[in-house]
Amino acid sequence: DSLLVLEPKTATGFNLGIISSLHLSEAFSIRFTPNLAFASRSLEYKFKTYDGTKSYTKLIESTLINLPLGIKYKSVRVNNFSAYILIGGAYNLDLASNVGNDNNSNNPSDVIVAIKRDDYCAELAFGTDFYLEYFKFGIEFKMSYGFKDLLDHENEQFTDPIDKLKSKIFLLSLTFEG
Repeated sequence: DSLLVLEPKTATGFNLGIISSLHLSEAFSIRFTPNLAFASRSLEYKFKTYDGTKSYTKLIESTLINLPLGIKYKSVRVNNFSAYILIGGAYNLDLASNVGNDNNSNNPSDVIVAIKRDDYCAELAFGTDFYLEYFKFGIEFKMSYGFKDLLDHENEQFTDPIDKLKSKIFLLSLTFEG
């Protein structure tokens, strides 16, 4: 058998967290936003076989504890609006990591693509804050890029074709601050 196509498929997830900020000046603050994220993604394989092609989809589910720390620079407040940029990093802990699971099955449908538990990411975010009467409402778009290879290379047909597997996360957040 030979691999014809390997295609990663993205999926949406859900994230819930808290915000804590240490204000250094009018424009700068250090921001820590620990959160719990539920995410899934899949890898679609298409193999050439003796009798045509065979497709497999490997679902990878994650429950992440995300610990991001960043420096936020915000613009001057105009009426009830300000914009900001945030640069920082994060440590991610995957509670659903399946490294160490036995892949001894002869059935390719039962083989698991294992993902490592720890990841380190660089983050860049852009956002806006709207100052309302009782709270501050924010909209933020964050890009997060992982440094580590997350794939547990097990020398089998589903992991051998992959050189490295790194996280790339795009997150749209709605924030409410008191």
